[in-house]
This record gives sequence, structure tokens and C-alpha cells, in this order.
Amino acid sequence: MAITWIESTLPESTVRYEANTKDLTRLREEARVLEEELNKENERNTELQKSINASRSRNDEMVAMMQLLHSETEAVLERHNLIMETPEARAKSADLHKKLLEEEKLKNSSAAREG
Repeated sequence: MAITWIESTLPESTVRYEANTKDLTRLREEARVLEEELNKENERNTELQKSINASRSRNDEMVAMMQLLHSETEAVLERHNLIMETPEARAKSADLHKKLLEEEKLKNSSAAREG
């Protein structure tokens, strides 16, 4: 029986692998930190999106109210204009105009006497 020597497949030195181990550990830590940052950014983006959606909803409500107010104001003005076109309203307006002109004349004449 003969003894044969089997060559080792192990490297002669593991120093080269220690550097790789340190790099691997550093890279794993960096990946963990980056993953935490990414998760925080995702949370902030989710909150921001919720805030934007709520704001958009409030804006839509305000626009709807403004449109309602606008249409109601137009309707009131239209009714006012129709009423003002009636003979009764025209007569009353003419009477009021005459009265205001007379009051203005009185003011002007009293101011002229005083001045």
C-alpha cells in the first residue's frame, strides 16, 4: 500500500479574503442604511400623497361652492334686471331720481349762499 499525497485546495493565505470580508460587511451595512432611507422616503411620499389628495378634495369642494355661488348670483341679477324693467320700477326710479336731483340743488344753493 502506497501513500499518496493529495494537494490541498485551500489557499496558502486567507489575508486576501479578510479584505473581501471587510468590504462585504461594509457593503451590507451600507445597503441596510440605504434601505432604511428608502423606507423613510416611501413613508414621507405616502404622507405627502395623502395630504395632496386631501387638499385636492378641499379644492374641488371650494370650486363647486364658488360655481354654485356664481350661478346663484347670476340668477339674482337676472331677476333684479327683470324687475327693474317693469313700468312700476321705472316710475319709482324716475321719482327717486327727481327727488335726489332736488336735494342736490338744495345743497348746492345753500353751499353757494354760505361760500
